[in-house]
Amino acid sequence: MYLNAHTYFSLRYGIFSPQQLVDEAVRHGVDCLALTDINNTSAALPFVRACEAAGIRPVLGIEFRDLAGRMLYTGLARDRVGWSALC
Repeated sequence: MYLNAHTYFSLRYGIFSPQQLVDEAVRHGVDCLALTDINNTSAALPFVRACEAAGIRPVLGIEFRDLAGRMLYTGLARDRVGWSALC
């Protein structure tokens, strides 16, 4: 499982749309993928929908960074309660 993937919603850090990220995961045989965009959750719904359509298990998370851009920590949600806590 890839634990720290970003979409273009992670400004200056990601280049793929949620669909393109999932397409690349399919191309490389990934069966479980964690989306951890930086300080936001904007891609969560399209990411989950794309994963479900492709047969990939989606995991949602957030990579938290401070104002200087330093990574503080990455949170991954186990379920809806965990996702709610991260948000």
